[in-house]
Amino acid sequence: MNPEVGVVARCDNVHAECPVWSSDEKRLYWTDIESRKLWRLDPESNESHSWDMPEKVCAIGFRASGGLLIAFESGLSFYDLASGEQHRLHTVEANLPSTRLNDGRCDRNGRFVVGGFDEDAGGASGVYSLGRDLEIRE
Repeated sequence: MNPEVGVVARCDNVHAECPVWSSDEKRLYWTDIESRKLWRLDPESNESHSWDMPEKVCAIGFRASGGLLIAFESGLSFYDLASGEQHRLHTVEANLPSTRLNDGRCDRNGRFVVGGFDEDAGGASGVYSLGRDLEIRE
């Protein structure tokens, strides 16, 4: 078996992370942290699209009610791609200026779990869980 690997989207990402498949849309989303962009690829047409974000976008999750949960560098927000409207849920590690949120995913219980990253020290800071009650726990 010799699988072929090829480029499907030439997007010149600086720091691509957090690929997430939308089974509803049948599209792939990912972040470009340093460029402050969120990307989407339609594998059917090979067309990609990006949105400029207000700050570094580090991880995403899909909401059952529509829209996204985004882990921005400074905290967690609900975000609507169509309108650009953001609703901040929690600011995280505001007392630690060299940290940002990093990669995250939803677990099987519906919690969004995301880690923090210290850009100066090059290591983890905290790990956070956002529950269905929208409370955040370290």
